[in-house]
Amino acid sequence: MRYPDAKGDTCVTFEASLLGPKLIPGTYKAKLLVGDSLVMEQPFNVIADPRNSATVAGLKELFDLNAKNLQ
Repeated sequence: MRYPDAKGDTCVTFEASLLGPKLIPGTYKAKLLVGDSLVMEQPFNVIADPRNSATVAGLKELFDLNAKNLQ
């Protein structure tokens, strides 16, 4: 699960990626909107990949670095 991709020209980015940053493990809410009306809201959990030895703090640091590209 990822945030939206960064804006840019893929022709000039040869080492970087425009993919949006991955979600950090934690609790999130999905909202279903019809126009401006909230129809439904559902919480869900994103869990850490057990094959990855990274800590949540390390993943947050990586997210913060990658999120700068979204602005």
